[in-house]
Amino acid sequence: MVVRKLLASSSYAVIETFEVLRERLKILKQNTRAEKADISLKSFFSLIDDEDDNSTGDDIEEDIEQIERERYRTEIDNELSAINDIIKMAAQIKSNAKIEAVKEAVTFAFEYHRENKLPEKALIFTESKRTQRYIVEALTAAGFEGIIIFNGEMNDPETKKMYNAWKARNPGRVTNTPGIDLKQAIIEQFQYEAKILIATDVASEGLNLQFCDTVINYDLPWNPMKIEQRIGRCHRFGQTRDVWVYNLLNRENAADARVYEILDQKFNLFKGVFGASDEALGLLESGTNFEKKILEIYEHCRTAAEFRQEFNRLEREITAKRSKKANELKHILMSVSSDEQKIHLAKTAEMIKNYVGNTEQWSKIAGNIKPVYNTILKIQNKNISFNKPASEHGYIFIGAFLKKELSEFIAPILIAFDETGKMLDLKKNDILMTFKDIPEDYFIAEEISEPEAKLFNTCHDLIIPKMMEEYKKQNKPIMDQNDKRIKNWLENQRGQYKADSDELRQQISALKIQKNTSKLFQEKIDIQKKIDRMEKQLGQRDEKFHDSMIDIEKQAEQERETFAARFAFDPVVLINLVVKF
Repeated sequence: MVVRKLLASSSYAVIETFEVLRERLKILKQNTRAEKADISLKSFFSLIDDEDDNSTGDDIEEDIEQIERERYRTEIDNELSAINDIIKMAAQIKSNAKIEAVKEAVTFAFEYHRENKLPEKALIFTESKRTQRYIVEALTAAGFEGIIIFNGEMNDPETKKMYNAWKARNPGRVTNTPGIDLKQAIIEQFQYEAKILIATDVASEGLNLQFCDTVINYDLPWNPMKIEQRIGRCHRFGQTRDVWVYNLLNRENAADARVYEILDQKFNLFKGVFGASDEALGLLESGTNFEKKILEIYEHCRTAAEFRQEFNRLEREITAKRSKKANELKHILMSVSSDEQKIHLAKTAEMIKNYVGNTEQWSKIAGNIKPVYNTILKIQNKNISFNKPASEHGYIFIGAFLKKELSEFIAPILIAFDETGKMLDLKKNDILMTFKDIPEDYFIAEEISEPEAKLFNTCHDLIIPKMMEEYKKQNKPIMDQNDKRIKNWLENQRGQYKADSDELRQQISALKIQKNTSKLFQEKIDIQKKIDRMEKQLGQRDEKFHDSMIDIEKQAEQERETFAARFAFDPVVLINLVVKF
């Protein structure tokens, strides 16, 4: 599994990995015990960051010790020969096409950022630490600046320097847990200084990078969960822009292309608002299990037809699981729900039943009457009572409320007016239930009189405001929820500033106490200088925060307006039938 992933990463990662294996085999050939060798399998696994891999160094140590005991020198020689051939072949590759693709992706992303006056930020993921170094070297040579790396270690001087500088700037935030502190240092450096962060999958958890909107998968894992975690570094609460995901893929490799197709279309990893979490968690026992199925296909298939057959089988299996999960959800929703849900479902079922019945009734009433613009239906031989104070005579308007630009249906119209044109405060269901028992032969066609035509124009003008009021009332919970979301976001912005500023104020207070307790004049002067610097920094933060909050509040208001615009439209009333009673 590890080697196959490296083959999709870079030729340099392949060379380094097989060089480690070669040294290991040479040691075994000399009958030196593994425990005494400087080269161990830990060196091999340190070349790739794969937390989900189930293979352990101990398992493979036992296998190799078995080989060592039986001294299969011939097999070792054959293995060494194959490895040397692989190293030689990989060394002949001087340029990886993938690195050119990543340069193109970063250039395209940064051009988009500049055009839209956004910060130039890109998060690049790879599974190989050697490839990580290769990407840094290639992008630096191509003229890109502000590049930092993260793989959970501090082996390179730049990462150590950055980490120590962060600790010096943030003494109050230091936890003395290097793993946590390093992540905080990386986040701060990437947000305020660097432009490109090249990370292994250690960064797929614990990094909140909602200030970045570009994720580039240099190596595309087979594990859908891991891909979702990568995207989730940027696509998370507080993100104000669309997150763009660039996947680098050999499109000429039919198997790789088919894996991508399944990840994209079956798990919806790269499209939609919420990503693939629900889909992936619902369809897989685990991401590692899915990885193993992909590996089995790669191991046993040799022709394009074989790959196609096996991937089709895998796709059918995923579809079957989706259907099974949907049926389980339906069963839970319909039978294993709370009392409140049962009541709601019963009401919904009753509403559907009434709607179907009412539609059939009105269809029968109007079925034998040819629609004419100047014709209404008059009810004869029947006194109408709506079980509440109302006019004895009037009109019922039946039709549809539409969006003009799309002719999109919004809601049915069923509104009653008295004979003077005053709208009656009657619910749709009250009107329908009153009409339910009226025999069909009580309805006759009648021409509209001139006074009625004028009255209908007046009524028509009253229907639009009434329907718009109902529409807004219906969507008010959604509007309120969005407003709450925006308010929470604003409070988070203020809370983050307050937390950082309070920390600075506490440091200033501590320094003042230290100054007052000091008996050395020079020490008092030095402490006061620190206090002055920090108070100046605090003042600058307050000023910057004030300006930032103005922009943030404008952004929040714009978000409200954009969201509200979704519910704004040019309304149209289409009256299909008027019933006179």
